[in-house]
Amino acid sequence: MNNPRIFVLIAVLLGGMGQGVVAPKLPELLHESGALFLSSGISATLMYFAIFISTFKYGTLADRGKVHLLLGFGLLFYAGSLLALGLAPNQGVVFAVRFVEGLAMSAVFVAADFVLGRLSAASERAQWLSYYGVALSIGLLLGPTLALVSGKLGATVGLRDELASSPLFPLGIVAAFSVALCAPGFLTRVAPIENDGAGTPPLHRGALLTGVVYGFMEAALVAVFPVLAVKEFHVRPEYCLLTVILSAAVSSVVWGYLADKRGAAPIATLLVGGLAVGCAAFALGHATLGPSPTAFGGCIFFGILAGGLYPVGFAWLLEGLPESAYGYASGGFARAYGLGSLSGPLAVGAAAQYFGSTGLFAAMLSASGLGLLGIFYAPRNRRLAA
Repeated sequence: MNNPRIFVLIAVLLGGMGQGVVAPKLPELLHESGALFLSSGISATLMYFAIFISTFKYGTLADRGKVHLLLGFGLLFYAGSLLALGLAPNQGVVFAVRFVEGLAMSAVFVAADFVLGRLSAASERAQWLSYYGVALSIGLLLGPTLALVSGKLGATVGLRDELASSPLFPLGIVAAFSVALCAPGFLTRVAPIENDGAGTPPLHRGALLTGVVYGFMEAALVAVFPVLAVKEFHVRPEYCLLTVILSAAVSSVVWGYLADKRGAAPIATLLVGGLAVGCAAFALGHATLGPSPTAFGGCIFFGILAGGLYPVGFAWLLEGLPESAYGYASGGFARAYGLGSLSGPLAVGAAAQYFGSTGLFAAMLSASGLGLLGIFYAPRNRRLAA
């Protein structure tokens, strides 16, 4: 590819688009469950467990010049998993397919991290990584939009009503786009850089904790917020997701610019601290303002922070590392994200099951508070092996 950075941003957009279709359709895909919050959390946890166990292997492959395999096969298997979700006959199949979906999505996202980090100068790296967030946000924005209009679109092209209104139709559209990108994915090459023999470099603990907090928040919101929207806020989950996504897309570029100008470490600390303070305020405000203002105010708040945590955290992690280790660093950050994602849906799902949206804000407050303590305890010159 002539411009691999643009291509990987398109691949990230498709990954976000698939997630944007799946998230609001989860209540429908898990309709047989008697504990929808927990089932939704388990479904997401299986996907993020796949991300957690695969990222370092994928990062190593990227460092060895195998980005084309990650992109090509990742997009191909991602398309297959989306089709399988649309055809899933029961909850058990949904759980199994979400694990495969995580393996495929992890390959694409690690490859994108690597390409954007390797091919961007240090002075503009956070800005390019913020475009990752923008691409993901656009995909997540298109996904719920497609879910909303899929019935009318299916009727327009002559599909039967039951197929046009089923999750399979919008998931199949995203799958078709993913398959179309497989061929250029296999052609995307980034030459490896020989290791200087110094061994595997340690990774900064504060930056990794930023990835953990981001994964906890993002995965929990995707898994639990659509169910809360239906059960407690009484609004369409697509509208909540659109609010989060628009806020993230607008804020992502701003956070990337600030990180390039002011340094990634202080901006990351500000974001994690802001999450803790904001969750405390929303937990208190829910009792006085009621569910609806809390719902959309929370969506804007979470979106603004989500737009910064990924690009700023990863830019911080790459500071001082040799280029030969960027794939390894990408795997490390994705694993940190996966660790947060593993715990987020289950913790927030259980809290929301028993305490509603107040439980969601309390669980987020606990996670971000612990992350902030860890960042303060990890001075800038302290690094730990991932």
